[in-house]
Amino acid sequence: MKSRDRIVILALAISSLVEAGVIVYLLRVDDAPAVSASILSSGTQIENRAVSAADDHSRSVDVVVQEPPTPATSGAPSVAVVLADLTKRGGVRASVQFLGKSDEVSDSFAELFALSASERSALDQAVRSCRRELVALVEEHSRVVQLESGTVEISVDPFEAVGGRLYDSLIASIGQVLGAERAIAFSRLTGSQLDDAFGDFGAAARKLTITPAKTSEGIVTFEVFDRSDRGIEQSTSSRHYKDIHELARHNPNFAKILRGKFQNGE
Repeated sequence: MKSRDRIVILALAISSLVEAGVIVYLLRVDDAPAVSASILSSGTQIENRAVSAADDHSRSVDVVVQEPPTPATSGAPSVAVVLADLTKRGGVRASVQFLGKSDEVSDSFAELFALSASERSALDQAVRSCRRELVALVEEHSRVVQLESGTVEISVDPFEAVGGRLYDSLIASIGQVLGAERAIAFSRLTGSQLDDAFGDFGAAARKLTITPAKTSEGIVTFEVFDRSDRGIEQSTSSRHYKDIHELARHNPNFAKILRGKFQNGE
């Protein structure tokens, strides 16, 4: 296949992916500026951050594809599968958001994987079922302490074995819905999203420290410090939430506990 043909095919493929809301990074391709120009000429929203000459025959490019302002009108499994294959070969780094805001498959994922209505419903059901079981496990392994200051500390012991089985069950359900080809593409294009969304499925010990505060308007806001310990690996983060609804939405594994402690602004 001629270099120009490869450029045109790659440009068309990426344009289709952008329509589906996929974030794409071209790490190294032949004649990268020509690829960028071809994509730009199609009207795709792209930020070309850096193009530098490596030698006389190839160049490197870092291209960030931004989410389009309007929903996609087309998508095909073959696009997701081809993109996943390119990712495996090392020429492209790409990802697509699997879940939306409320444990439902995102529109971008549904478009890219060409999900039927029944497939999308089945995936939503599998995710919600997994969430219910995980919430029960979190509650079973949690200790909740409320200090005199009003700060609440939630400590969760790891439950790696049973959490691992829950992860395996979810992956099996997803694979059954998607089939072999799309299941492989799912694994390559979503990366660690399931672990992130489901709190590593209990593989790490975790402690949340939630401190409420009232604004001058009487609204209760929250500062959350989150610490995770997994053997020698430790991570911490902090975040501000404007109200109990935002706090619960962004911490679904602890939503029941949090609402029980703070629903009335206590």
